[in-house]
Amino acid sequence: MLRPLWQSHVGLFLYPDHRWAFGIIAHTETATELLGRWVSPVSFGLASLLWLGLYREQAPHR
Repeated sequence: MLRPLWQSHVGLFLYPDHRWAFGIIAHTETATELLGRWVSPVSFGLASLLWLGLYREQAPHR
């Protein structure tokens, strides 16, 4: 949700030394942003899958 406010600091970044960073990153000068505008839909999709996987009500045992 912060992507419109801090476009150059939110996303999936790859640094020249092959490190990956995802989220809100302070130092992105040497990094390459990989997802572009897709960071929000991908993040919402992953969050939804995580929520569905963790928020399952237990079926009553017989």
